[in-house]
Amino acid sequence: SNSENSFSKNIDVLISGNSFEYTGATGLGTINTQVACGLTIDGNSMRNVKIVSTNNNGGTIDVHRNFLFYTGQTVAFNAIDIQKKYASLRTSAQVTGNRIIYDGTAPATSRAIYITEDDFNASHTYPILANTIEGFGDIPIRVAGVSGNAAMKGTFLVYGNSAKGITTNLLLDNSNVNQGI
Repeated sequence: SNSENSFSKNIDVLISGNSFEYTGATGLGTINTQVACGLTIDGNSMRNVKIVSTNNNGGTIDVHRNFLFYTGQTVAFNAIDIQKKYASLRTSAQVTGNRIIYDGTAPATSRAIYITEDDFNASHTYPILANTIEGFGDIPIRVAGVSGNAAMKGTFLVYGNSAKGITTNLLLDNSNVNQGI
């Protein structure tokens, strides 16, 4: 058994008031989290850094009031990528009040916000509120429900967001999923 792994999932993580800049020759820096109790990313400034959270066995993920700025990318990416798996009654994911800016136009199929729910046993609500998005021309917000149980209907509340620089007529995508918007 891996005792280090068993302890790492019983924590809450707060990432707040930081400034992160990835200066590598290619690609993006990543804040990659896998926590079960709680994750809050609030009030940070990030340049060429994406947020990826794969959350197993419940917990909360709150991404609030961050400034994410991107430039010079050639490969598609998701700026905020939340994957909720095997959630519990205590789970939620909220993406609110963020500014997500690409200087120019992001590579095709890049998403400013991408939330996936894969829960076989419970349905949840996911607010995506009051975010400002620029330069993600190809569908800036994507939500997906991929549960193997069609009775589980996650609800994605998408309102009060602003998107500029959209180059397609599809602004929000939940195609091929069994979820509601």
